[in-house]
Amino acid sequence: MTDPSPPAAVTGEQREAFQNVRRPGPPRRTDKEKVRALLDQIGAKRAAGWSYAEIHQALVETVGFQGTRQTLYNYVWELSSRKRAAGEPRRRRSVRNPLEDASPVGEDRLKGQTLVERLNEPL
Repeated sequence: MTDPSPPAAVTGEQREAFQNVRRPGPPRRTDKEKVRALLDQIGAKRAAGWSYAEIHQALVETVGFQGTRQTLYNYVWELSSRKRAAGEPRRRRSVRNPLEDASPVGEDRLKGQTLVERLNEPL
């Protein structure tokens, strides 16, 4: 196949059309790139108690996120895992001991009593 030869002369109209043609914009950012750029802010929202559904809705409205809520969750999990693997220490949840708040059993009241004696006491 041969290349077509350029036009012999470019008219003023053609030159103006080439100058006014719409230039391609910056390359589109993928949803994953959007989440990567906002990962710290998303983490702050999660720490403040926002649900993934609320964060998803905010991203749809502000940056045009097109993925599902599950996709957002997967991206945040994956990117956060990579960040932790790169050296950031993993934050652990504090585990509450359910017995901390329990009232102490009155052991002195039950000393010396057998199970039979305790069960035979009047109500």
